[in-house]
Amino acid sequence: MFIGTTVFVAAGDRRDKNHKGGKALIEQALKGERGVAYTSDYVIDKSIRTALARTLMRL
Repeated sequence: MFIGTTVFVAAGDRRDKNHKGGKALIEQALKGERGVAYTSDYVIDKSIRTALARTLMRL
């Protein structure tokens, strides 16, 4: 299973409309319930930049 930016961002942002689903997917991935989980450094970079941008917009 490839985990993209949307899943990471939703899992980490309680205000995101997909938070529950993203969190559930991350939990399943950590338990190995959906096979081996993959991502990329580009996804991690974009996830961090998106989280930072959302945080700064809320200040």
